[in-house]
Amino acid sequence: MLRSTCGEHCGDSDYEFNSPWSVASLFDQTLPHVLVADTNNQRIQCFSIEYDYQFRFRYTLMMKQKPYYLATSKRHFAISCEKGLIYTFLAKDRTLLATVDFNKICSRKSK
Repeated sequence: MLRSTCGEHCGDSDYEFNSPWSVASLFDQTLPHVLVADTNNQRIQCFSIEYDYQFRFRYTLMMKQKPYYLATSKRHFAISCEKGLIYTFLAKDRTLLATVDFNKICSRKSK
């Protein structure tokens, strides 16, 4: 049953998106959260789902690269960005834990 929506307008303000690419749920000790990869705005927007089922804006995490995919666990979240970069964070305080550059790890030999 649909309870709530957000992002009715294209833009770069809170509750607005420009090419939302991926959505992931994140649970902390109080409320469920929804992370949205707002690709063309180069950011992640985080919303909590309140008891009245409404989305409440919590924070924006600005990225240096365009974010595409999100993955979460109980304590971490990861963001896959353009150019082969993956960033991992602690969910509680958004501390950056690691940056993985697949271009440096993987290389192809040309024939």
